[in-house]
Amino acid sequence: MSDSVLCARHCGGAATEGLLCRKCWGRILWQLDHLPALIGQIRDQIIPGITSRVSEPVSGTRENPLPFRLQAMEDSSSLFSQLCNWGVYWADAMGIRPAWPLVKLAERQQDAQGIPTAWDGQKAAEIAAEITQWLAIHHPSIVYMPAVVAYHDDLVDLMRRYGRRYQGTRRLRKRMCVICLNYRVTASTAPGGDIGVQCEGCGTDYPIDEALGELYDQMVDTAGSSPSGGS
Repeated sequence: MSDSVLCARHCGGAATEGLLCRKCWGRILWQLDHLPALIGQIRDQIIPGITSRVSEPVSGTRENPLPFRLQAMEDSSSLFSQLCNWGVYWADAMGIRPAWPLVKLAERQQDAQGIPTAWDGQKAAEIAAEITQWLAIHHPSIVYMPAVVAYHDDLVDLMRRYGRRYQGTRRLRKRMCVICLNYRVTASTAPGGDIGVQCEGCGTDYPIDEALGELYDQMVDTAGSSPSGGS
């Protein structure tokens, strides 16, 4: 019988990083690296073009109401709250002080209540980054705790659910990832028009260049964009 211990996520890999395999260990860090930008991006879609305040249409006027997007407000708050709750949870589990934005929340012993109305996307992303950086610093300890499996799966689900909703993942014919060897490399476009290519499985980012071949060409055609400096 082999002495190796398998990853707690039952993915088949060996648990070389605490309770996780190297791939699952790295996937958590990838989610933490990308979550702040996604939160900020969603937050900025509450009122397109106006990121410093949230307004509601005034009744009794003939003026066209601002294109207020309630779903974006709810989604950004939900995503931010879940990140905050994990930050508080891990601080409590390790018996240490949480990231500074979460100190008062931890003292009240309550779940996060979303993003303050006055915060724009930049502010939300900056505060979220403080939390994700704290989580990344303590990642070597977190991976030894049983709840890391639920933590991993929740972060991945959040990124996939909201990323697809707001970053416009294209359903292109996918390529094989050179890291996880799964056919999950695809392209996505942000509302600003930026194009990215990454593996939906392990989160590996790929440069947009000629090495992507047909996927790159198809991505540009579908997104209606052209590569920087392309012919």
